Amino acid sequence: MASYTLGRAPAPRDPKAPRADVLLPSPRKGMSLVHAHLEWRQDLLWCKDAGSTNGTHADHEVRHDWFTVKSGMRLDLGETSVIAMDWRLAELVEPLAWCLGLAAHDRIDRALTLLQKEGPLLLVGPRDGDQEWLARRIHAASPRREQPFVAFTSRLGKDAAAEVTRAGFGTVFVDLARVGKVTARFAGALFAGDGTQLARRPIVAAPDHDTSHRAFSQLGQGHAVELPSLALRQAELVPMLDRLMKDAGSPARVRDLGEPWASRLADHRFASLAELREAAERVRAWLETRNLSESARRVGTSRQAFTKYLERLFGRDGIASADDRAPRGGGGRRTPAGGGDGGDSGDSGDSGGDSGGGSGDGGDSGGDAGDDAGNGGDSAGNTGDDAGSNDRGGRS
Repeated sequence: MASYTLGRAPAPRDPKAPRADVLLPSPRKGMSLVHAHLEWRQDLLWCKDAGSTNGTHADHEVRHDWFTVKSGMRLDLGETSVIAMDWRLAELVEPLAWCLGLAAHDRIDRALTLLQKEGPLLLVGPRDGDQEWLARRIHAASPRREQPFVAFTSRLGKDAAAEVTRAGFGTVFVDLARVGKVTARFAGALFAGDGTQLARRPIVAAPDHDTSHRAFSQLGQGHAVELPSLALRQAELVPMLDRLMKDAGSPARVRDLGEPWASRLADHRFASLAELREAAERVRAWLETRNLSESARRVGTSRQAFTKYLERLFGRDGIASADDRAPRGGGGRRTPAGGGDGGDSGDSGDSGGDSGGGSGDGGDSGGDAGDDAGNGGDSAGNTGDDAGSNDRGGRS
Protein backbone atom coordinates (compact mmCIF):
# COMPACT_ATOMS: atom_id res chain seq x y z
CA MET A 1 0.00 0.00 0.00
CA ALA A 2 1.61 3.24 -1.19
CA SER A 3 1.17 6.38 0.88
CA TYR A 4 2.63 9.84 0.94
CA THR A 5 2.00 13.31 2.34
CA LEU A 6 1.24 16.67 0.78
CA GLY A 7 2.50 19.94 2.19
CA ARG A 8 3.84 23.33 1.28
CA ALA A 9 7.33 24.05 0.12
CA PRO A 10 9.22 25.39 3.15
CA ALA A 11 10.20 29.04 3.44
CA PRO A 12 13.66 30.08 4.67
CA ARG A 13 12.47 30.71 8.25
CA ASP A 14 10.46 27.49 8.57
CA PRO A 15 11.72 24.78 10.95
CA LYS A 16 13.76 21.98 9.39
CA ALA A 17 11.05 19.45 10.17
CA PRO A 18 8.49 18.17 9.42
CA ARG A 19 8.57 17.92 5.61
CA ALA A 20 5.98 16.46 3.25
CA ASP A 21 6.80 13.95 0.51
CA VAL A 22 5.18 16.14 -2.16
CA LEU A 23 5.76 19.89 -1.86
CA LEU A 24 3.30 22.37 -3.32
CA PRO A 25 3.49 26.17 -3.63
CA SER A 26 1.75 28.18 -0.93
CA PRO A 27 2.93 31.80 -1.18
CA ARG A 28 0.76 32.99 1.71
CA LYS A 29 1.57 29.93 3.85
CA GLY A 30 -2.11 28.96 4.03
CA MET A 31 -1.02 25.37 3.52
CA SER A 32 0.70 23.55 6.38
CA LEU A 33 4.16 22.03 6.04
CA VAL A 34 2.46 18.63 6.22
CA HIS A 35 -1.14 19.23 5.25
CA ALA A 36 -2.72 15.96 4.13
CA HIS A 37 -2.12 12.22 3.78
CA LEU A 38 -2.73 10.36 0.50
CA GLU A 39 -2.94 6.59 0.40
CA TRP A 40 -3.55 4.05 -2.37
CA ARG A 41 -5.87 1.22 -1.39
CA GLN A 42 -6.24 -1.21 -4.26
CA ASP A 43 -7.42 0.98 -7.14
CA LEU A 44 -8.68 3.90 -5.07
CA LEU A 45 -6.89 6.98 -3.79
CA TRP A 46 -7.82 8.07 -0.27
CA CYS A 47 -7.09 11.36 1.46
CA LYS A 48 -7.17 12.61 5.04
CA ASP A 49 -6.30 15.95 6.60
CA ALA A 50 -3.08 15.76 8.63
CA GLY A 51 -4.22 18.16 11.35
CA SER A 52 -3.51 21.20 9.21
CA THR A 53 -4.18 24.75 10.37
CA ASN A 54 -6.69 25.62 7.64
CA GLY A 55 -8.14 22.18 6.92
CA THR A 56 -8.71 20.13 3.79
CA HIS A 57 -11.76 20.79 1.61
CA ALA A 58 -13.07 18.46 -1.10
CA ASP A 59 -15.40 20.18 -3.57
CA HIS A 60 -15.77 23.04 -1.06
CA GLU A 61 -16.75 20.71 1.81
CA VAL A 62 -14.45 20.41 4.82
CA ARG A 63 -13.19 16.85 5.41
CA HIS A 64 -11.65 15.54 8.63
CA ASP A 65 -11.62 11.78 8.14
CA TRP A 66 -10.48 9.57 5.24
CA PHE A 67 -12.39 10.03 1.97
CA THR A 68 -11.95 8.69 -1.57
CA VAL A 69 -10.58 11.08 -4.16
CA LYS A 70 -12.62 10.98 -7.36
CA SER A 71 -11.65 12.23 -10.79
CA GLY A 72 -12.62 15.86 -11.23
CA MET A 73 -12.70 16.52 -7.48
CA ARG A 74 -11.24 19.81 -6.32
CA LEU A 75 -9.10 19.72 -3.22
CA ASP A 76 -8.42 22.99 -1.40
CA LEU A 77 -5.37 22.78 0.85
CA GLY A 78 -5.13 26.21 2.41
CA GLU A 79 -4.95 28.59 -0.55
CA THR A 80 -3.57 25.90 -2.86
CA SER A 81 -6.03 24.10 -5.12
CA VAL A 82 -5.52 20.67 -6.65
CA ILE A 83 -7.68 19.02 -9.31
CA ALA A 84 -7.80 15.22 -9.16
CA MET A 85 -7.63 13.63 -12.61
CA ASP A 86 -7.86 10.15 -14.01
CA TRP A 87 -6.20 9.48 -17.38
CA ARG A 88 -9.27 10.73 -19.27
CA LEU A 89 -9.12 14.21 -17.77
CA ALA A 90 -5.33 14.26 -17.97
CA GLU A 91 -5.61 13.70 -21.74
CA LEU A 92 -7.60 16.94 -22.03
CA VAL A 93 -5.14 19.31 -20.34
CA GLU A 94 -3.10 19.98 -23.49
CA PRO A 95 -6.08 20.44 -25.85
CA LEU A 96 -7.75 22.79 -23.38
CA ALA A 97 -4.56 24.79 -22.95
CA TRP A 98 -4.29 25.10 -26.74
CA CYS A 99 -7.79 26.55 -27.00
CA LEU A 100 -8.03 28.47 -23.70
CA GLY A 101 -4.50 29.72 -23.10
CA LEU A 102 -1.17 28.00 -22.52
CA ALA A 103 -1.00 29.25 -18.94
CA ALA A 104 -4.75 29.74 -18.29
CA HIS A 105 -4.71 27.40 -15.30
CA ASP A 106 -7.93 28.61 -13.67
CA ARG A 107 -9.92 28.38 -16.91
CA ILE A 108 -8.50 24.93 -17.62
CA ASP A 109 -9.44 23.75 -14.12
CA ARG A 110 -13.01 25.02 -14.51
CA ALA A 111 -13.30 23.33 -17.89
CA LEU A 112 -12.01 20.03 -16.51
CA THR A 113 -14.58 20.14 -13.73
CA LEU A 114 -17.34 20.75 -16.29
CA LEU A 115 -16.12 18.03 -18.65
CA GLN A 116 -16.11 15.48 -15.85
CA LYS A 117 -19.91 15.82 -15.57
CA GLU A 118 -20.43 14.28 -19.02
CA GLY A 119 -23.39 16.57 -19.76
CA PRO A 120 -24.10 18.92 -22.68
CA LEU A 121 -21.25 21.26 -23.48
CA LEU A 122 -21.24 24.74 -25.03
CA LEU A 123 -18.03 26.13 -26.55
CA VAL A 124 -18.43 29.91 -26.81
CA GLY A 125 -15.86 31.75 -28.87
CA PRO A 126 -14.81 33.09 -32.26
CA ARG A 127 -15.31 31.04 -35.39
CA ASP A 128 -12.46 28.74 -36.49
CA GLY A 129 -11.13 28.39 -32.96
CA ASP A 130 -10.47 24.63 -33.29
CA GLN A 131 -13.83 23.84 -31.70
CA GLU A 132 -14.40 20.64 -33.68
CA TRP A 133 -10.86 19.45 -32.98
CA LEU A 134 -11.41 20.07 -29.26
CA ALA A 135 -14.79 18.32 -29.37
CA ARG A 136 -13.18 15.25 -30.95
CA ARG A 137 -10.54 15.18 -28.23
CA ILE A 138 -13.23 15.44 -25.55
CA HIS A 139 -15.12 12.57 -27.14
CA ALA A 140 -11.97 10.42 -27.38
CA ALA A 141 -11.34 10.86 -23.65
CA SER A 142 -14.93 10.19 -22.58
CA PRO A 143 -16.80 7.01 -21.63
CA ARG A 144 -18.60 7.39 -24.99
CA ARG A 145 -15.37 7.05 -26.97
CA GLU A 146 -16.35 3.63 -28.41
CA GLN A 147 -19.51 5.20 -29.86
CA PRO A 148 -19.64 7.36 -33.04
CA PHE A 149 -18.75 11.04 -33.24
CA VAL A 150 -21.03 12.92 -35.65
CA ALA A 151 -20.25 16.52 -36.67
CA PHE A 152 -22.58 19.09 -38.27
CA THR A 153 -20.38 21.81 -39.75
CA SER A 154 -22.38 22.92 -42.82
CA ARG A 155 -25.95 23.97 -43.51
CA LEU A 156 -28.41 21.48 -42.07
CA GLY A 157 -30.38 19.42 -44.55
CA LYS A 158 -33.93 18.20 -44.22
CA ASP A 159 -32.74 14.84 -42.89
CA ALA A 160 -30.45 16.35 -40.25
CA ALA A 161 -32.61 15.20 -37.34
CA ALA A 162 -32.45 11.62 -38.58
CA GLU A 163 -28.68 11.89 -39.01
CA VAL A 164 -28.33 12.71 -35.31
CA THR A 165 -29.33 9.15 -34.47
CA ARG A 166 -26.25 7.86 -36.32
CA ALA A 167 -24.27 8.88 -33.27
CA GLY A 168 -25.96 6.16 -31.24
CA PHE A 169 -24.89 6.83 -27.67
CA GLY A 170 -21.88 8.83 -28.80
CA THR A 171 -21.23 12.55 -29.27
CA VAL A 172 -22.80 15.07 -31.66
CA PHE A 173 -20.96 18.27 -32.50
CA VAL A 174 -22.87 21.25 -33.93
CA ASP A 175 -21.15 24.42 -35.15
CA LEU A 176 -23.82 27.12 -35.03
CA ALA A 177 -21.63 29.53 -37.01
CA ARG A 178 -21.93 27.19 -40.00
CA VAL A 179 -25.13 25.15 -39.84
CA GLY A 180 -27.69 27.92 -40.33
CA LYS A 181 -31.18 27.67 -38.88
CA VAL A 182 -31.80 24.90 -36.34
CA THR A 183 -35.25 23.34 -36.36
CA ALA A 184 -37.15 22.24 -33.26
CA ARG A 185 -37.06 18.69 -34.64
CA PHE A 186 -33.26 18.75 -34.83
CA ALA A 187 -32.97 20.18 -31.31
CA GLY A 188 -35.33 17.50 -30.01
CA ALA A 189 -33.25 14.73 -31.55
CA LEU A 190 -30.03 16.25 -30.23
CA PHE A 191 -31.29 16.46 -26.64
CA ALA A 192 -33.32 13.24 -26.64
CA GLY A 193 -33.10 11.17 -23.45
CA ASP A 194 -35.01 9.32 -20.79
CA GLY A 195 -35.37 12.29 -18.44
CA THR A 196 -32.31 11.43 -16.36
CA GLN A 197 -29.62 11.04 -19.03
CA LEU A 198 -29.26 12.15 -22.63
CA ALA A 199 -28.92 9.46 -25.26
CA ARG A 200 -26.07 11.41 -26.89
CA ARG A 201 -23.72 14.09 -25.66
CA PRO A 202 -24.25 17.40 -27.48
CA ILE A 203 -21.20 19.63 -27.90
CA VAL A 204 -22.25 22.94 -29.44
CA ALA A 205 -19.97 25.69 -30.74
CA ALA A 206 -21.44 29.20 -30.82
CA PRO A 207 -19.98 32.68 -31.31
CA ASP A 208 -21.97 33.99 -28.33
CA HIS A 209 -24.57 32.97 -25.76
CA ASP A 210 -27.46 34.64 -27.60
CA THR A 211 -26.86 32.51 -30.69
CA SER A 212 -26.75 29.40 -28.55
CA HIS A 213 -29.93 30.26 -26.65
CA ARG A 214 -31.89 30.94 -29.84
CA ALA A 215 -30.95 27.51 -31.21
CA PHE A 216 -30.96 25.44 -28.02
CA SER A 217 -32.71 26.76 -24.95
CA GLN A 218 -31.46 23.67 -23.10
CA LEU A 219 -27.94 25.12 -22.95
CA GLY A 220 -27.11 27.69 -20.30
CA GLN A 221 -24.14 29.41 -18.70
CA GLY A 222 -23.50 26.35 -16.55
CA HIS A 223 -22.67 24.30 -19.62
CA ALA A 224 -20.26 26.79 -21.18
CA VAL A 225 -16.52 26.89 -21.76
CA GLU A 226 -15.40 30.31 -22.97
CA LEU A 227 -12.76 30.28 -25.72
CA PRO A 228 -10.87 33.59 -25.81
CA SER A 229 -10.11 35.43 -29.01
CA LEU A 230 -6.61 34.89 -30.35
CA ALA A 231 -6.19 38.67 -30.18
CA LEU A 232 -6.08 38.30 -26.38
CA ARG A 233 -3.26 35.73 -26.63
CA GLN A 234 -0.71 37.74 -28.59
CA ALA A 235 2.17 36.81 -26.28
CA GLU A 236 1.54 33.12 -26.97
CA LEU A 237 1.77 33.25 -30.76
CA VAL A 238 5.45 32.33 -31.09
CA PRO A 239 5.25 29.30 -28.73
CA MET A 240 2.11 28.17 -30.55
CA LEU A 241 3.68 28.52 -33.99
CA ASP A 242 6.78 26.70 -32.79
CA ARG A 243 4.65 23.90 -31.40
CA LEU A 244 2.78 23.46 -34.68
CA MET A 245 6.07 23.17 -36.54
CA LYS A 246 7.41 20.75 -33.96
CA ASP A 247 4.27 18.61 -34.22
CA ALA A 248 4.81 18.49 -37.98
CA GLY A 249 8.24 16.96 -37.34
CA SER A 250 10.17 20.05 -38.36
CA PRO A 251 13.21 21.49 -36.58
CA ALA A 252 12.28 24.95 -37.91
CA ARG A 253 11.35 27.60 -35.36
CA VAL A 254 10.21 31.21 -35.58
CA ARG A 255 13.58 32.47 -34.34
CA ASP A 256 15.16 30.99 -37.51
CA LEU A 257 13.56 33.81 -39.48
CA GLY A 258 15.94 36.28 -37.90
CA GLU A 259 15.07 39.89 -37.19
CA PRO A 260 13.00 41.87 -37.88
CA TRP A 261 10.95 39.06 -39.43
CA ALA A 262 10.49 37.01 -36.29
CA SER A 263 9.21 40.09 -34.44
CA ARG A 264 6.87 40.98 -37.30
CA LEU A 265 5.40 37.50 -37.19
CA ALA A 266 4.99 37.70 -33.42
CA ASP A 267 3.15 41.02 -33.81
CA HIS A 268 0.86 39.87 -36.61
CA ARG A 269 -2.85 39.84 -35.76
CA PHE A 270 -4.26 36.42 -36.56
CA ALA A 271 -8.04 36.23 -36.63
CA SER A 272 -8.31 32.57 -35.64
CA LEU A 273 -6.46 29.40 -34.78
CA ALA A 274 -7.15 28.21 -38.33
CA GLU A 275 -5.19 31.20 -39.64
CA LEU A 276 -2.40 30.44 -37.20
CA ARG A 277 -2.18 26.88 -38.51
CA GLU A 278 -1.95 28.19 -42.06
CA ALA A 279 0.85 30.54 -41.02
CA ALA A 280 2.77 27.72 -39.35
CA GLU A 281 2.59 25.57 -42.48
CA ARG A 282 3.87 28.33 -44.75
CA VAL A 283 6.56 29.57 -42.41
CA ARG A 284 7.76 25.99 -42.08
CA ALA A 285 7.79 25.48 -45.86
CA TRP A 286 9.90 28.60 -46.35
CA LEU A 287 12.34 27.85 -43.54
CA GLU A 288 12.89 24.28 -44.75
CA THR A 289 13.44 25.19 -48.42
CA ARG A 290 14.44 28.89 -48.60
CA ASN A 291 12.88 28.71 -52.05
CA LEU A 292 9.63 30.42 -53.05
CA SER A 293 8.65 28.00 -55.80
CA GLU A 294 9.38 24.91 -53.73
CA SER A 295 7.59 26.39 -50.72
CA ALA A 296 4.55 27.16 -52.86
CA ARG A 297 4.55 23.63 -54.26
CA ARG A 298 4.63 22.17 -50.77
CA VAL A 299 1.55 24.06 -49.62
CA GLY A 300 -0.33 23.56 -52.89
CA THR A 301 -0.41 27.10 -54.24
CA SER A 302 1.31 29.22 -56.87
CA ARG A 303 4.56 31.06 -56.29
CA GLN A 304 2.73 34.36 -56.85
CA ALA A 305 0.06 33.53 -54.28
CA PHE A 306 2.69 32.34 -51.79
CA THR A 307 4.68 35.53 -52.21
CA LYS A 308 1.60 37.68 -51.70
CA TYR A 309 0.77 35.73 -48.55
CA LEU A 310 4.23 36.47 -47.15
CA GLU A 311 3.83 40.13 -48.03
CA ARG A 312 0.63 40.24 -46.00
CA LEU A 313 2.51 38.83 -43.02
CA PHE A 314 5.70 40.85 -43.25
CA GLY A 315 5.09 43.75 -45.62
CA ARG A 316 6.41 44.18 -49.16
CA ASP A 317 9.90 44.97 -47.93
CA GLY A 318 10.03 41.49 -46.47
CA ILE A 319 10.28 39.92 -49.93
CA ALA A 320 13.32 40.78 -52.00
CA SER A 321 13.28 39.89 -55.69
CA ALA A 322 13.80 36.15 -55.84
CA ASP A 323 14.82 34.01 -58.77
CA ASP A 324 14.31 30.28 -58.48
CA ARG A 325 16.68 29.78 -61.38
CA ALA A 326 19.63 31.01 -59.31
CA PRO A 327 22.01 28.19 -58.36
CA ARG A 328 21.41 26.75 -54.91
CA GLY A 329 24.98 25.82 -54.17
CA GLY A 330 27.86 27.79 -52.83
CA GLY A 331 26.33 31.02 -51.87
CA GLY A 332 25.76 31.21 -48.17
CA ARG A 333 22.48 31.03 -46.32
CA ARG A 334 19.57 33.08 -47.61
CA THR A 335 17.59 35.23 -45.26
CA PRO A 336 13.91 36.13 -45.46
CA ALA A 337 14.89 39.49 -46.89
CA GLY A 338 16.82 37.68 -49.59
CA GLY A 339 20.12 39.28 -48.71
CA GLY A 340 21.72 36.09 -47.44
CA ASP A 341 25.37 36.16 -46.67
CA GLY A 342 26.24 37.33 -50.12
CA GLY A 343 25.62 34.05 -51.93
CA ASP A 344 22.25 33.38 -53.50
CA SER A 345 20.34 36.08 -55.16
CA GLY A 346 17.60 33.50 -55.28
CA ASP A 347 14.60 33.05 -53.13
CA SER A 348 13.76 35.16 -50.28
CA GLY A 349 10.73 35.63 -48.23
CA ASP A 350 9.29 35.45 -44.84
CA SER A 351 6.76 33.09 -43.90
CA GLY A 352 3.42 32.30 -42.68
CA GLY A 353 1.92 28.82 -41.64
CA ASP A 354 -0.19 25.72 -41.52
CA SER A 355 -3.73 25.62 -42.40
CA GLY A 356 -4.19 22.42 -40.47
CA GLY A 357 -7.67 22.56 -41.81
CA GLY A 358 -9.70 24.00 -39.03
CA SER A 359 -10.23 21.17 -36.67
CA GLY A 360 -8.34 18.55 -38.52
CA ASP A 361 -4.64 17.98 -38.02
CA GLY A 362 -3.05 19.12 -34.92
CA GLY A 363 -3.46 15.80 -33.25
CA ASP A 364 -1.66 17.06 -30.24
CA SER A 365 -1.60 20.59 -31.31
CA GLY A 366 -2.24 21.63 -27.78
CA GLY A 367 0.80 23.77 -28.16
CA ASP A 368 3.34 23.13 -25.48
CA ALA A 369 0.22 23.18 -23.47
CA GLY A 370 1.03 20.17 -21.45
CA ASP A 371 4.18 21.80 -20.24
CA ASP A 372 2.72 25.26 -20.04
CA ALA A 373 -0.66 24.39 -18.63
CA GLY A 374 0.88 22.15 -16.08
CA ASN A 375 3.23 24.79 -14.82
CA GLY A 376 1.04 25.50 -11.86
CA GLY A 377 2.51 22.79 -9.72
CA ASP A 378 3.32 19.19 -9.15
CA SER A 379 1.39 16.05 -9.74
CA ALA A 380 -0.23 14.79 -6.64
CA GLY A 381 -1.18 11.42 -7.92
CA ASN A 382 -3.20 9.72 -10.61
CA THR A 383 -5.73 6.93 -10.45
CA GLY A 384 -5.71 4.18 -12.91
CA ASP A 385 -9.39 4.68 -13.52
CA ASP A 386 -10.91 6.64 -10.76
CA ALA A 387 -8.72 9.32 -9.39
CA GLY A 388 -5.48 11.02 -9.58
CA SER A 389 -4.34 14.44 -8.98
CA ASN A 390 -2.64 17.22 -10.78
CA ASP A 391 -1.73 20.38 -8.97
CA ARG A 392 -2.21 23.84 -10.26
CA GLY A 393 -1.21 25.17 -6.88
CA GLY A 394 -0.61 28.62 -5.60
CA ARG A 395 -4.03 29.99 -6.42
CA SER A 396 -6.66 31.04 -3.95
